[in-house]
Amino acid sequence: MASFLMMGIEERENKNDRGEKSKKTTGDYSNKDAVGKVLRYITRTRFNEKDQHHLKAYGIFGAIGYGSIDDIITEFENVLRIHSVTGRRLYHFVFNFTELEHAFLGKNFDLFYRIGYAQANWFFSQGYQTVFAVHDDIDKAVHIHYAVNAINFLDGHKLHIDRQGTEQLNSTMNQLAINVYYSYTGQFQQMIPGGFYGW
Repeated sequence: MASFLMMGIEERENKNDRGEKSKKTTGDYSNKDAVGKVLRYITRTRFNEKDQHHLKAYGIFGAIGYGSIDDIITEFENVLRIHSVTGRRLYHFVFNFTELEHAFLGKNFDLFYRIGYAQANWFFSQGYQTVFAVHDDIDKAVHIHYAVNAINFLDGHKLHIDRQGTEQLNSTMNQLAINVYYSYTGQFQQMIPGGFYGW
C-alpha cells in the first residue's frame, strides 16, 4: 500500500549545559516564507531550479490555475492574512508508491496525475487550497507532492493533523488512488489485504 507522509516535522535531540536531553520539533512551516518555498519547490519554479525535469505535471485547487506561481502564492497567503494566522502556515505531504505499485503502474503519468487530482480535490472539498505536483525523480521514482493551506478558506478554522489523523488520511488517500485506478482502467481487480491485486 502506498504511503501518504507528512513532511517537515523533525524531532531533534538536544543537550543543555548540564547534559540533560530534550527533544525539539522543527520544520513546522510556520516561517513567513514557508508557502512560497514549498510551492516553488513542488512546482519546480525556484530560481535556477536544477531539477525541473523531475516535474511531470501539477494542478491547483482554490487558486487561479492559469496565473503565475507568484499569483498562486499570493492567493494562499491572502487566506492566511485574512485569518491572522500564527504558527503552521501549510502542510506538505508526499504520496509514495511501493516498488510493486511502480512495477504495476509503470510510467503512466496520466494516471498519476489523475490520482493527484482526486486527492487534491478531496482537500479542496474540505475547504483547503491545495497544489499537487507529480515528480519522477531518479532516486525516488514517481511520487506526488501536496501543499495544503493550513487555514480553511470557508470558515477560517485551522487544520490540525495528529498521528491518528495521519493514519486516517493515509487510508483515505489510498482508497482514492484505488478508486481512480478502477475508473481509469475500467477493471475491477481482486482485493487483497492492504491493497489490490497487482497494487
